[in-house]
Amino acid sequence: KNPDAYKEACNLLKSLGLKEFGVIGIFYDRPGEVPEDKLRYSVGIYKLNKGFPDPPTKELEKYCKDNNYYMADLPSASSIYSDWEFSNSFTMMMGIVKFYKKLNNNLSDPSLRQTYKLSKEFKPKVCIEIFKSEAKLEFHVPYVDADKFLVYKKEDDKPKSQ
Repeated sequence: KNPDAYKEACNLLKSLGLKEFGVIGIFYDRPGEVPEDKLRYSVGIYKLNKGFPDPPTKELEKYCKDNNYYMADLPSASSIYSDWEFSNSFTMMMGIVKFYKKLNNNLSDPSLRQTYKLSKEFKPKVCIEIFKSEAKLEFHVPYVDADKFLVYKKEDDKPKSQ
């Protein structure tokens, strides 16, 4: 719902030449359960670490400090997964709406809950959207260690999420 944050993250990747990075959104509330103006989320950039993580570049550290953004280490976590290939922003939004509708339907399916060993009370704490390219979006819904993805800060809190 906030294309400005997404655009800022994309521009950061281009301006700092961060080719190994991508754009990530972490959503903490579910549309329909929380009023739209109260939905919480974090949008930023990410780099998948394999093995020992590389330290951030001095340029990136300076940008984050100058703009009151912060860095967080996110864990690997067992997740419900899906992806969506799109050709433009309209088909991207179609995929997002379709995913969440299907997720809601599937979470009431006993066989899915049994496959993933989800309790009857399980409700996703976070939903993660990773933009793998300009035409592919991945969805991850952690059901193990989901609390470790709660990096949300209010707009008036310092530092901002990025």
